[in-house]
Amino acid sequence: MFFIASGFVGPFLGRILLFEGIDRVGASIACTVFEAKPIFSVLIAMLILSERLTLPILSGVVLMMLGTVIISRERSGGDIVKRWSGKDLIVPVSAGICYGGSHVLRKMGINLIPEPFVAVMWQNAGALIFSPFLVVAYRRNQQLIWHSKMAWVIFGLSGIIQVAAQWCLFAALDRGAVVLVSPLTSLSTLFVLILAVFILKEVERVTWKIVTGAVLIIAATVVLTVLG
Repeated sequence: MFFIASGFVGPFLGRILLFEGIDRVGASIACTVFEAKPIFSVLIAMLILSERLTLPILSGVVLMMLGTVIISRERSGGDIVKRWSGKDLIVPVSAGICYGGSHVLRKMGINLIPEPFVAVMWQNAGALIFSPFLVVAYRRNQQLIWHSKMAWVIFGLSGIIQVAAQWCLFAALDRGAVVLVSPLTSLSTLFVLILAVFILKEVERVTWKIVTGAVLIIAATVVLTVLG
């Protein structure tokens, strides 16, 4: 049940919110703000799993919050095609909250069944259970969805990568605490920015505020991992 619940909160609801955030503010900003999810993982893990909050962990959380604030002040970067407001950042932040809570649910499940493969299977089954609701929600765009063949290929490849990432995450949670494992996942921000510069340069602009915020979030990851 923990794995199924994490499938709904994380890969299902959290992924929808992340894609919506990318559509609103661009991948570089949405994914960087989303990677502040360890803040919520740490807080929830402290409340539910009674994991200990140390000074390095608190410092890492503060750095992540500071990085998120700096990015929230950005207005010229992100999606070049359309303008966005600060309120749009609520969407990727909500995605981070979902995934932060999902990490705790995954840890609770892996404590009972320490098998990453089983965890990935049931988590994705939990996400799949709720997928028919998407068909209803996006019924107006059915023709566009079914005729975007290249999009199916791209999303299919990203899905394969996500499954591999989930297995790695469960294996890590089986070996360590949420307050240490969850921050490490924020390193994906670095790869998002690098890929955005080279692949999305026609539609996104990576500014110094975005880079500064990402550096702070990555620094927080280092603090949490090395000193936490």
